Amino acid sequence: MPSYGIATTVDPLENGNQNIEHWLSVNFNSCLDGAGIRTHRARLHLVITLDISGSMSDRFEGEPGKTKLQIAQQSLLTLLKQLGPDDALGIVLFNHSATVLQPIERISSIDKKKLEENILKLRASGGTTIARAIEVASELYNSTADQKGMKDDNNMISRRIFFLTDMEVSTNDGETFLKHIKDNAEKHTIWSTVVGVGLDLGAEVIQSVSRTIGCNYCNVRSARTFDELMNTEFHYTVTPIGFNIELSIAGERYTMEQGYGSPEIHQLQDKIDTRQSIKIIT
Repeated sequence: MPSYGIATTVDPLENGNQNIEHWLSVNFNSCLDGAGIRTHRARLHLVITLDISGSMSDRFEGEPGKTKLQIAQQSLLTLLKQLGPDDALGIVLFNHSATVLQPIERISSIDKKKLEENILKLRASGGTTIARAIEVASELYNSTADQKGMKDDNNMISRRIFFLTDMEVSTNDGETFLKHIKDNAEKHTIWSTVVGVGLDLGAEVIQSVSRTIGCNYCNVRSARTFDELMNTEFHYTVTPIGFNIELSIAGERYTMEQGYGSPEIHQLQDKIDTRQSIKIIT
């Protein structure tokens, strides 16, 4: 259910101009708010796709003596604690090639101690081919179709690939990767989250991922931010709340000049007049 807030103010950046501005905020409330995110979210089939290329051996900003890969390893161990016994996990490693560290299985069937040991043994080396990584990660879902307890009979399973990478890739590789993200979402209902490790993701990545249904991104520049992402924010990051939400102006008095939030509404070129609709979340 939506909830609304209104405000009226003078633009503080317009010197001497006392034009009045009217603001409308739109919020969406659901059973997943607050503690509900842990008890009501759909079962999650998650594939972690971890960058182990040579650039991940670079120092992680703000963490003396630790590399980007070491911080990612620690955060991955934190993430494992957020998954319930009915969730499923797979892990793909990539540099100039892509390999499966953990086939996708229900958490209750995984030897967590052995998996944690294998994660901590990882070392960074080689180049980066992220397009191959998303291919291998996507193929893992096909391998689970007939496994007991892994079949999605009632569309109650959320499938998401979670990329941990510094995105130091070639232009062609990056473009192919973004196309795969879009195809996965639109054709196979596989969402993606792209986490920029130690570096801010480029504008093209941000815009493309943000505009793709069910997908999101974030940048992590400190161990604290990484811990928040994998701990307190994890369930929100992997759980879409709504799709294709539209807002229409029904009255005759106002038009919408500018919007803030999702890329769709932020990049409005023209005013939205009465009776028009605008998609505000994909």
